[in-house]
Amino acid sequence: MGKVYNILNGGFYLLAGLYSMLAPFAFMRFTTLAPETILANHQVRALGGAACVMGALCLYKALTKEDQRGLIMAFILLTAGFALGRLLGLFMDGGGVSQTYKELGFEGIWILVGLILWRRAGAVSE
Repeated sequence: MGKVYNILNGGFYLLAGLYSMLAPFAFMRFTTLAPETILANHQVRALGGAACVMGALCLYKALTKEDQRGLIMAFILLTAGFALGRLLGLFMDGGGVSQTYKELGFEGIWILVGLILWRRAGAVSE
């Protein structure tokens, strides 16, 4: 199951990265970011490129590596970083739109699933 978790994560970042690189304005509209300048376009493409490469590397590791624990923990920490950023935004900027709370809920569940799989993968490898 850890391998499936890692493949889903890697695939998500690969596809989201490709989408934001190839169609940055569409990506910004999808994520409700307001495209203002060409610089914003370039920044979204750069972030998308990083996410795409990270997703491809993670897919490679998930498909070629037997022990999945390190990669599972990397995705748990990455997802926790997104959640931390949203929580900081709520604290510093005030209440968010409903999408913020939905994303926080999903991230919390995804972290919990990752922790369960990480723990189970450790029991199997011992």
